[in-house]
Amino acid sequence: MRFLCTIFSLFLLQILSAQTWTALDTNGETPARANASMIYHPAENALFVFGGRTSAGFQNDLWKLDLWTNTWSEVEVMGDIPVVRHTQNALFDEESNQMLVFSGQGSGLYNDVWTLDFNTLTWTERSPNGNGVGLPQKRYGTITVFDPNAHRLVTFGGFGNAGTARQDDT
Repeated sequence: MRFLCTIFSLFLLQILSAQTWTALDTNGETPARANASMIYHPAENALFVFGGRTSAGFQNDLWKLDLWTNTWSEVEVMGDIPVVRHTQNALFDEESNQMLVFSGQGSGLYNDVWTLDFNTLTWTERSPNGNGVGLPQKRYGTITVFDPNAHRLVTFGGFGNAGTARQDDT
């Protein structure tokens, strides 16, 4: 048994040590930004980056990095667009082919939920920003996951009251 554990440990060490980061040369330019959210869309083999902060302020634009060509392009979208924000969460629902965006900070704090339908490139507000029964407190900087079986978002923590209060709820 000890021999098998040693072999497995050496195999695992070899796999982990083989992982390296490589800078990706891309075509096109997206404005440098911080605190944006990103999803990977497997059917398109692309990364989609939403919002964040640039030198011009908070953003609500959408950019695509095509991983087949390593090319950046801004995505033209329709519908009501989420207000500018940073430190929001973006998640991908493969079954509905939608990106979900929750929370963030801009001119205030948000607890709204938006979807972007990749079939039509249309934004739809699913849950408005507000303080109601059953809604999480407005916040930013959370960790959020999408539960595809229950079709729900589960979020934890973050900051409320413009960063002065850390949240520890789920």
